[in-house]
Amino acid sequence: MGFDDTIVRWVWGGLPRVFQLQKCLFCERTGQVVASDDNQCCHGGLSEGSYAAIAQSGNMAAIATPVNGELADLNRKLGTTLVGCGGGRASRVVASKQLAAEAAPAAVTADRLSFNARSGVAVQGEGELLDGLSSGKVKLESLQKDNLPAELQKLDSAELKAEIGKKQKERAAVQEQIQKLSKQREEYIAAERNRQAEQGKGDSFDEKVAASIRAQAARKGIEYGK
Repeated sequence: MGFDDTIVRWVWGGLPRVFQLQKCLFCERTGQVVASDDNQCCHGGLSEGSYAAIAQSGNMAAIATPVNGELADLNRKLGTTLVGCGGGRASRVVASKQLAAEAAPAAVTADRLSFNARSGVAVQGEGELLDGLSSGKVKLESLQKDNLPAELQKLDSAELKAEIGKKQKERAAVQEQIQKLSKQREEYIAAERNRQAEQGKGDSFDEKVAASIRAQAARKGIEYGK
């Protein structure tokens, strides 16, 4: 693949814009050569960035896994445990996030579930009661009734506590399944990426970004998974 058939992207480097002149890329601000056809004069180290030559198509491949469908089902079950907290607007925001997740492609939903499971939440951001209780940001006994959904406002303290406890148990069971399947999914994706790399297909844009982030993070003592 020739240099003219590639796109050069800077990852995490924050370098000034670069432009191509014949077979070299020049930094707009300094006039320095930052990359050449033979890749021998890369100066990504100027700001701890990195250089990568990537096909114009990006070579990005979505990896479907055998557990994507099961995770999508679990996402819907997780949605039944959500409780908006903070009034009508908070409930609508939480509900809209769940609706968007259910409408998303299975792979996107699976990524979201995996990330949220590692974060210990069902929904990112504020406004979900069970997440708030789990983090300690919300105390059930001091919560105003008008901050609860209408169906919970009519319950007395004992009934409310029992209902919330039921939902917490349901969520814990769903999240346990999500964590188990997410681990299987990550292992499957890692194995598939290794297989693609062995076949010479490991040069996609997302793989280059991930490799650059892992390398730069390692220099700072931070380790990311494959």
